[in-house]
Amino acid sequence: MPGGSDTSAAKRALITGATSYIGLITLRQLLAAGWQVQVLARSASDISRLADIIVDHDILRMDGTAEQLNAQVAASAPDVVFHFASLYLREPAPDQVPEMIAANYTFGVQLLEALRLTGNPVRFVNTGTGTQYFHSATPRPLNLYAASKQAFTDTLAFYAEAEGFQAVSLILFDTFGPEDWRIKLLNAMFDALAGDRVLPLPEDDAELDLLYIDDAAAAFVLAGEKLLLGPDEIAGGVYALSSGERRSISDIVRVWENVSENPLKVQWGGYDLPERRTTRLWQGPALPGWKPLLTFEQGLKKFLAERP
Repeated sequence: MPGGSDTSAAKRALITGATSYIGLITLRQLLAAGWQVQVLARSASDISRLADIIVDHDILRMDGTAEQLNAQVAASAPDVVFHFASLYLREPAPDQVPEMIAANYTFGVQLLEALRLTGNPVRFVNTGTGTQYFHSATPRPLNLYAASKQAFTDTLAFYAEAEGFQAVSLILFDTFGPEDWRIKLLNAMFDALAGDRVLPLPEDDAELDLLYIDDAAAAFVLAGEKLLLGPDEIAGGVYALSSGERRSISDIVRVWENVSENPLKVQWGGYDLPERRTTRLWQGPALPGWKPLLTFEQGLKKFLAERP
């Protein structure tokens, strides 16, 4: 049954990017925890995945104007905003750049302005990417996508300092789970095995940090709770959501074959990676009070057992 609380005392959340994988699972967890949740969605967004999760009147459609966004944010009066909206394009064509900048930067700044104009306390949980830290302990974007995400993170820090926003950024490396529809390594492995096909893999045995989606979503819920109840512990921080198990692709293949008891047909060097690519992942601080509940092997077992 679609979620949503009638209780005026319920914690109120506003989510952008709820149709993303991490947004969708975080939405479910917030509702299960008793939060009253509303979703901001573009008028052109496919919201079919939200149909059985949230009632229609809690989906706020945006027409792209600042005036409407300001009115929607004011009426929503969220206790915490969870910001997942983004557009990933590894190598955008020139005509795709404005759309990516609009999704990853401009919309976020318009949202911050709308929150500022309410005059209410602002608590904001932002989503970042490990590619904002390209072989560096401090921000150094890997590509234009990461640069646009870092630009918003920097702007959020400005609003925190200048306007007193309580904000935190959670950095994701990679996530997986049984409902994942994205083009990702584990999905490609599953499809190759199901179709008895050869799986092309890159020449480089790259390192990945695969975090089970429920654990990732739980970190966002916890961050929202902490901002609401005790913001001094985490506000202003940037935290890495690491599984704690960084594995090479060959090791992931080995674990897959052990868990599934099915060998994979793989072709190393089956496709090329960009010349500028990550070979070591950022070692950032962990979110206080959070750690993943599932190991990669445990998460993989759930993935294989529950994937449609």
